[in-house]
Amino acid sequence: MTHLYTPTGAAYELHCALDRIILPSFSVQAVSITSLAEMNRVVTSRFPILGEYSNGTIFGDCLDNYRQRMHHDMVHLKFQSDTSPKGEYPVMWQQCLEIERVSGAQLANILWGDLYGQVVHMVKYGVFPAQQALFTMDYLRTGQIKQY
Repeated sequence: MTHLYTPTGAAYELHCALDRIILPSFSVQAVSITSLAEMNRVVTSRFPILGEYSNGTIFGDCLDNYRQRMHHDMVHLKFQSDTSPKGEYPVMWQQCLEIERVSGAQLANILWGDLYGQVVHMVKYGVFPAQQALFTMDYLRTGQIKQY
């Protein structure tokens, strides 16, 4: 087994985990959904997923990053949780519990580092980290949020 605390190992394991979670169909778009109200309006059609910023993630492959975003947004809808930092917390927690159920705690911890770390980075610096995989692995290694 590839060591999970490497970007390559995590990417492969996350790919396999996402294969075990049933997701609705989606389409890749240039514009992001920014609110729960928007999510609720489009849920009956092919759900739009932001196509940008999918290179350099812990998922390795853009398609897996899109699938992770779809999974994340489905949890928002399931719990009717908004997209504020406060609303993101229960969504991240549930998403990691679902990954843990299909692939174990180590992989869920990596995903938590990615999701939680990026939200804290956004609150602290006003932007998501540009180099997401490097940011996540550094955060998991040091426990500190540095600007990336």
